[in-house]
Amino acid sequence: AARSQASEFDVELFCGWFCPFAQRAWIALEECGVPYKYVECEMYEGSASTKRPLPLEEKRRRNADWIAVSPRGLVPALRHGAAGVFESLVCVEYVDEVWGASRTLLPGGPADRAKVRAWSSYVSDKICPFYYKSLMAQVEEERSAALASILEAFTAIDAAMAPLEGGPFFLGAAFSAFDVVLWPHYQRCTTVLAERRQFEIPPSLTRLHAWADATRVRPSIAATIVDTDRLVANYVGYADGTATSDAAKQYTSDVTRAAAAPGR
Repeated sequence: AARSQASEFDVELFCGWFCPFAQRAWIALEECGVPYKYVECEMYEGSASTKRPLPLEEKRRRNADWIAVSPRGLVPALRHGAAGVFESLVCVEYVDEVWGASRTLLPGGPADRAKVRAWSSYVSDKICPFYYKSLMAQVEEERSAALASILEAFTAIDAAMAPLEGGPFFLGAAFSAFDVVLWPHYQRCTTVLAERRQFEIPPSLTRLHAWADATRVRPSIAATIVDTDRLVANYVGYADGTATSDAAKQYTSDVTRAAAAPGR
């Protein structure tokens, strides 16, 4: 792995070991073989499992370099020389544009590039929010609806993947940005949700299972995989309703808007 705690590298990754979005940038750096300094950021009061975010000014006091490149105080963020980059999908594309000449994450053809970008957005829209909703919902009906939405999304992704005979990844033989984007939430759905909400991906999604088998052993993925027990423990604040992170606030806001809607 290219990860180092040394200070001489021109690239710094501001990261959180628990964060699926930060893991995307982390995987991209590993995949493209970029030497970088890994910087673990303190985002919450106490440990990460509390999900009670520190105020922005406290984050700045603890790590001004991080906030200089991430004005909202979120991860991931990259410092590359004088450049600062934040937001996970932007970080992945930046890594590819700067260092992806030999191991590109975005394919050369416009149709495949469009497919990777469109389905990456699909993950953000159709899996990420429902992951948090399924954990935080205190009403069984809401949990079930969120889990059903996640399964529907995985089913669509299974159908969208290139035929397995061409290779195991989303586009076939080529590992792409979509594989980078999907893996962190796939891992959490099949570990955290499996433990907390008894979620499972049915055996009938054979293409998706083949993708997962190949993806989890890829060196860039293996270098960033978090221990399952640690990951499950990290999400206890979501499962018991005590979390106040940005994701938790977004879920609460969604529920409040829905409750206030006409006809409810």
